[in-house]
Amino acid sequence: MLFVPPRPLGVIERFYWLYDQHACTNFVLVAELDAGLGRAALEEAVAQSWARHPRLRCRIAVIGRRAVLEPETAPAPPVLVGEEPWQRRVEAELACPFAVGAAPLVRVAWCDGAAVFTFHHGLLDARSAAWWLGEVLALAAGGEPGAPFPEEPRPAEDLFPGYLRGLAGLGRLPAVIAAGGRAERAAGRAGALPGAPPRGTPRRPALAWVDLDPERSGALVRRVREAGATVQGALVAAQLAALRAEIPTDGPLGSCAISAVDLRPHLEPVLAPRTLGMFISVLAGWHAVSPEPDLPHLAREATTTVRAAIAGGRAHLFWRALPPAWCLPADARGAARLGWLARHSARASVVSNLGALPDLPPVAAEAVRALRFAMAPQEGGPLCSAAVTSQGALRLGLCFDAAHLDPAARERVARRLEAGLRV
Repeated sequence: MLFVPPRPLGVIERFYWLYDQHACTNFVLVAELDAGLGRAALEEAVAQSWARHPRLRCRIAVIGRRAVLEPETAPAPPVLVGEEPWQRRVEAELACPFAVGAAPLVRVAWCDGAAVFTFHHGLLDARSAAWWLGEVLALAAGGEPGAPFPEEPRPAEDLFPGYLRGLAGLGRLPAVIAAGGRAERAAGRAGALPGAPPRGTPRRPALAWVDLDPERSGALVRRVREAGATVQGALVAAQLAALRAEIPTDGPLGSCAISAVDLRPHLEPVLAPRTLGMFISVLAGWHAVSPEPDLPHLAREATTTVRAAIAGGRAHLFWRALPPAWCLPADARGAARLGWLARHSARASVVSNLGALPDLPPVAAEAVRALRFAMAPQEGGPLCSAAVTSQGALRLGLCFDAAHLDPAARERVARRLEAGLRV
């Protein structure tokens, strides 16, 4: 059995672990299940899969002045029974941080025929969690676990391409930062996000859902490819347009959308998609959005922005641009300083798309009605769209910050966003 050795957190892991102490960064995966797959089978499957993956059993501890990922012998998380609807449970989980130093860093609840899995973002990225959830569901339905997933014991920045490491990588930072500034200026006058509260106002997650069945999902993929864009680009375009309509001014406004990026294909060596760990980055894209934007054009622009940022190293160097560990110590001071940086960064909405997950084994597919993904928006942002495509259907978890938008505004944005995906 492979064990992850004790080691200091990587830059990406450390960022999410530290920021979580300022504003909860949990993410949630939901499996809506048919009646034939019950809580007992799910709990047994969680325990069986838990024993196969050392990464899941790690905790994050502070040793001296360092935050360290270390093996832990904690048993699998119990499957708690929730009395509330699963939708309300997800909202609560997004606002409930894990205790510092605790293990496990995963929670599982059974609510109204759905399994709700909550993850600490410093332990895993959502793609890793989705792979693991697929294994759990297959086991719960009576299938076989298959080969264990690879677990990379090194942090992601140790696998950056050579020209982005060390002094060479630091030397590229000024050009990367300047390119981001040019993009922001090119977007023109920045518009206040709809209903933006004062900086530092606590987030209040509020969820809505947009589902595209396999036929509509397939049509969306064909349309965006014909337009020279990606589904991520289309999601960014639809989201920016839906939020822009809440700002009653004429003319284009500069709007920022943050795209989550999987670094696995851009590391050396390239990591297998099923590698468990923390291998993501975030890219800010600035766009001039008019009251009635050309959505195909905006989708192409968003796609080009992300591709150019990855090719130019911005996806990797974003993490190199953070203050060093001595400036952000592994304690409450470091969390407060990181929170201050976040509060004074550009306000933006977020789009995180896990993409198309492999089909579940037939025995599991028959028991699973839907897989869903949810993540809270960044502090100061009104919305995070969390997308996942499984069994041909694209499902979008829209997590609004209720401090930004009232229920009527949230409903309008959700309707516009869904309509934008039909264009």
